Amino acid sequence: MYDTGTRIQTRIRRLFSVFMWAFIGLAIGLAYIVGWRGDYLATHVRNPRQIAIEKSIERGGIYAANGEALAGNRPFQKPHDVQRPHGDAARRDEGSARVYFGPTSLVHIVGYNHDRYGKTGVELAFNHQLLGLPRGFLRTPGLIPGLGFGSRQPQGVKQRGKPRGNDIILTIDPQLQAVAEAALGHRNGAVVVLDPATGAVLASASYPAFDANRLDVVWPDIIQDPSSPFINRATSGLYPPGSVFKIIVASAAIETGLIGPNDIFVCSGSIDVNGRKISCPGGRAHGRVNLASALALSCNVAFIQVARKIGGKTLSDFARRFGFNREIPFDLHVNESRFPAFRGEGSAGGSAGAGDGARDDENLLAEAAIGQGTVLATPLHMAMIASAIANRGVMMRPYVVSQVRRGGSGETLWRYVPARLARPVSVSTAAKVKDLLVAAVESGTGWRAGLDGMSVAGKTGTAQNPKGAPHAWFVGFAPAANPRVAISVIVENGGAGGSVAAPIARRVLDFALRREE
Repeated sequence: MYDTGTRIQTRIRRLFSVFMWAFIGLAIGLAYIVGWRGDYLATHVRNPRQIAIEKSIERGGIYAANGEALAGNRPFQKPHDVQRPHGDAARRDEGSARVYFGPTSLVHIVGYNHDRYGKTGVELAFNHQLLGLPRGFLRTPGLIPGLGFGSRQPQGVKQRGKPRGNDIILTIDPQLQAVAEAALGHRNGAVVVLDPATGAVLASASYPAFDANRLDVVWPDIIQDPSSPFINRATSGLYPPGSVFKIIVASAAIETGLIGPNDIFVCSGSIDVNGRKISCPGGRAHGRVNLASALALSCNVAFIQVARKIGGKTLSDFARRFGFNREIPFDLHVNESRFPAFRGEGSAGGSAGAGDGARDDENLLAEAAIGQGTVLATPLHMAMIASAIANRGVMMRPYVVSQVRRGGSGETLWRYVPARLARPVSVSTAAKVKDLLVAAVESGTGWRAGLDGMSVAGKTGTAQNPKGAPHAWFVGFAPAANPRVAISVIVENGGAGGSVAAPIARRVLDFALRREE
């Protein structure tokens, strides 16, 4: 009897334990869904509540800086699948489809809004504003009136008639965007144009792109395209900057006072780094050069010597000042540019590689001095670096959304105020680096970016790429005396920056500046 009772109690305890652990597992699962996945599920494209809310609102438009429409709504009637005996649709759903205007390359900025494929770009980042809803509204209980599921109503939404969302005004110049797109052509890469004084993105072209109006048609092809048309190369593409990184090396040399204008470096065409030979472009020996001529000629040997004198920790500090290994605040996602760590830095600047010896640091430093190795940057970030030199040493926070206006009335609900992001160098250093960059265009490798009657400051780059031909870079600004635009150009596997990227920059700069005359 005792054994039977004990066995029953044991079974009860085991059964209780099973139920208890099942309950704990269920609670953890619910906590995960609500806490960790809640935002994702609440705003998922297939969420019925999300769909119902969005269909009940006329989505706001997206406009360029000059007022041209870039995204709007086109009314349509969608017949149900159920047909009457005589072939007529049982009834029709009235709605609207999103339609896009302007250069195709704007798809990476404006994005798309699609019932099946979701949202990207400004359509995603400013979804709540385009719907005229408070931030977080889509994640809260209750639905807007008219849907029959509650009485919650966001501010500014009228009950009578279909409510209209807010309009988004961008900083994009559609004509300049079209020129940047045409100049880049069918070459993988990106062109970014900024206002150095404010940080406004005037143009941002990334290729390959796709037509958001034909998403249903092109989707099967673009998801299998090895060139990745979905990637916004301007903000997400990470590339070795090559010689355009010498802008930062020169800035560090001048700001610290470790290198003077009369310091001479001897270039024999190559330099030995722990048994490894690093050469100048074409193996050319530049002879005796100072900092100015070394930058103009893009002398790798001289800049490795400059970096050795500066030291890895100091160079790392200046890279961080210019935004490497830091998140760049922007209206859309931007990948973080990367710079390696040197001995004594710990984990703050990234991994130092397989070993921590002096030889490893020497190798890292030599590669970093010429923008190679593990140094990676986005085209947007490189345009920001050029802007910082153009803007007297002040780097502005980049932005592409300038205003939010109430749909219908046009009342301004929010306006972006330009903000300083950092001061990587002093006014004096910025002026000296600007002079170096002017010389690099007037008498150096960047001569193909020059404009008649207007001084251009810039630097070319030919970044070695282990997966193929070098990437071609040009980074600069104009007019040098009173900069109005800064530019970054990259052509993937394009070859020499001076012969490939510089002419693209020239064409874009010429249009941006000449039409104002």
